[in-house]
Amino acid sequence: MASETFEFIDCATISISYQTTGLANVSFTVVSTEQKPGVLPPVRDYTQLTFGGIDFKGFVTQLDSGIIAGSIPNVFEHRYSLVMTGCANDCPRG
Repeated sequence: MASETFEFIDCATISISYQTTGLANVSFTVVSTEQKPGVLPPVRDYTQLTFGGIDFKGFVTQLDSGIIAGSIPNVFEHRYSLVMTGCANDCPRG
């Protein structure tokens, strides 16, 4: 029996907090059957994402990965932390 491959952002883990400078600290968990995140087609770039109509771009400051104990086939949690800028569709305003 062939195992299904998957990779998704666990929506319940999304956290966005804004700094006074306008930058955002963004964190979330990716659940995947791949040990390295972002390799499943289509290849995902987690440094460019849209949350709630805001387009965020930035860079990864920390990535922690670990296997979910007892998962068959092996399933991994990849915990991302990023510093990003965000802009809505009508940005810049003024």
